[in-house]
Amino acid sequence: KSKRCSLQVFDTLSACLPACLPACLPALAVSSVLLFSTNSFAADSDPVTKAELSRAKEDLERNIDSARIRFVSINHTHDDLGNGNNSYNDSAKGTDSIAVGKLASTKVGADASVAIGVAATTEKALGIAIGVASKSKSEQGIALGGWAEASGQLNAIAIGTLAKAMNSGSQAIGQLSKAQGHLSQAYGDRAEAYDVNGVAIGSSSRVSGDNSVTLGAYSYVGEKNSVPPADSATPRFHTHQDKEYSIIHPTNKKKYNYGIALGALSKVFGSQGIAVGGEAHDHVSLAVGSSAVAQGYFSASIGAFAITKERDAISLGHVAQANKRGSVSLGHDAISNVESAVALGENSLADRSLDDLKSIGYDPLNKRVKMDSDGSNKEFVFDTDADKSRYTELSKELIELKKEANNLETEFASIVNEKNKANLSSEEERDIEQRLNQKSAELDSKLSEIKLKEHEKNKLVSVWRATAGAVSVGDHNIGITRQITNLAAGSEDTDAVNVAQLKSLKNAGFRGLGDSRGLGDVYKRQDKLIKTEIGSIFQIQGKSDLVYNDANKANYTSNNLVTFNDSGVLRIGMLKSPSFTGVTLGEGNNTVSLTADNGVLKAGSKTIFTEDNFKTFFTKLYTFEGGLKAEEKDGKTVISLNKETIKQMPELKGEKGDAGKSAYEIWKAQAGNENKSETDFTKAIRGEKGEDGKSA
Repeated sequence: KSKRCSLQVFDTLSACLPACLPACLPALAVSSVLLFSTNSFAADSDPVTKAELSRAKEDLERNIDSARIRFVSINHTHDDLGNGNNSYNDSAKGTDSIAVGKLASTKVGADASVAIGVAATTEKALGIAIGVASKSKSEQGIALGGWAEASGQLNAIAIGTLAKAMNSGSQAIGQLSKAQGHLSQAYGDRAEAYDVNGVAIGSSSRVSGDNSVTLGAYSYVGEKNSVPPADSATPRFHTHQDKEYSIIHPTNKKKYNYGIALGALSKVFGSQGIAVGGEAHDHVSLAVGSSAVAQGYFSASIGAFAITKERDAISLGHVAQANKRGSVSLGHDAISNVESAVALGENSLADRSLDDLKSIGYDPLNKRVKMDSDGSNKEFVFDTDADKSRYTELSKELIELKKEANNLETEFASIVNEKNKANLSSEEERDIEQRLNQKSAELDSKLSEIKLKEHEKNKLVSVWRATAGAVSVGDHNIGITRQITNLAAGSEDTDAVNVAQLKSLKNAGFRGLGDSRGLGDVYKRQDKLIKTEIGSIFQIQGKSDLVYNDANKANYTSNNLVTFNDSGVLRIGMLKSPSFTGVTLGEGNNTVSLTADNGVLKAGSKTIFTEDNFKTFFTKLYTFEGGLKAEEKDGKTVISLNKETIKQMPELKGEKGDAGKSAYEIWKAQAGNENKSETDFTKAIRGEKGEDGKSA
């Protein structure tokens, strides 16, 4: 109670406090020091013995030890002591705030905030900053980690060394992570989210743009040419970095690289596979949807229970199925069962293969595609024999080339298996890598050759024959068909035709040329053209107003007429030797009908003589008597006097007739014969011409 005693006590304290104070919180330690009994001394002037001082020291040490905070250690040097560095426990400026550590502080207004660590700082209420130079500048902000910073107006969270949450509601978790946008989130080492609601998850992931999400190491959303995050590459396309066959046959180290499986029971069984609620069975396959299954390299199944079964296939839609290589099914229950076929729409079925005759188009002219009337036995007709030979040659070459390519791929896979062996020496690895590169070059060359020859082969037939699977928009087996609407008019041989083009074809109509003369000059034959719309009646008539029916069938025939193609001109020809049952000449009542009656030509009921039948009818009509006879000579009938008959005729024997005169006398009595002799008479009856030019 005396000053002297008090001085002695504090001298003692000064000796022991340096040893005990660092082990406990300063405020608690000072209060403990002053807890010894005030009854130890009677009065200020009472003397104190050494024993009493010893007891007082023991009591003080005992009280300090009992009040010590365990397992808390704060280390500093005496040189650190001074104003402004919290060495005097005076840097917690906010009400009910706590500042622990050299240079740790809570700012005025940072009520109920906590700053722990060298230079840790909180600037607003309810903030927490833990870590060297950590800063909570946001109300209710949290900064955990060396140099972590939570800024923005409210609720920013930064966890990790140098993590920065720079806007209200932003969260940055991970070393050097940064969440800059309002409500943005960056999770992972060096993950960065720059704009509103952006989410970046994964080491060195980076997202720009409002409401964007990126998931996975080095994943990226943003401008293509912007600078990527530190230690990350530009957006990469893994499929294009390797050949297809090298992706199909990866080394063990790459077998499951870059796989992503999200959701309950999601499974990825290959490199670069992605499964969201489904199963991605092969390399670079995609399965999105409840129980979706992607089988086949580079295949994609999207939709509940969607399935692909071979490589490069795509199925999109609930229970859609793409069952063959390169096939596509889009729509609920759409199914494609043929390689490279496409099924579009709900319940559509694509099942027409290239082996089906229906893959060869219909040619109404039967020129480029020959076929039977029922559509069977179709045969494609090439432009030239050379094209046909080339097509056959290419088909054979492609079969062999594909066999060679398959063998090369098998050899490539075998070398990859060698590379998978453990404990290879550096020399062995170099040798394997060299062989892989060589085999890869051979296979690339072979695949390139196949592609070129396939293109050449397809171009020879692609207009009239399909070279890939058909596109189906329905299923005729169950009566589902669809119209294709809003289709523009086609222009190329392989374009679709719309209804407007068909209508214009109807309006263009059909033209016939009435007279083939003047074909070289279109203007000279305009008046000979006959034009009608398609669907209208194009009349070709013979007799006007005649109806061909049973009543007049007997009167008409086309036996003497033919039609034929004369270099693109349809010609109507008549036989040079036509056959008729009869011909009528004349008009009205002045007609003559020519008919054939048992080989005899008749005009009406009268027979018409010809050179051939004259002899027959001549012998029937005429009888030669009185010294005349008919003989065949040089194909002709010769009429002459029969001398023997004449000699026997009584009236010509030289006897006198009824008048008593002889034939000579009668002849001589005729005018002009008065002075003629019997010799002249003899010459006359021989049939020779007389001097006056008349026969006897």
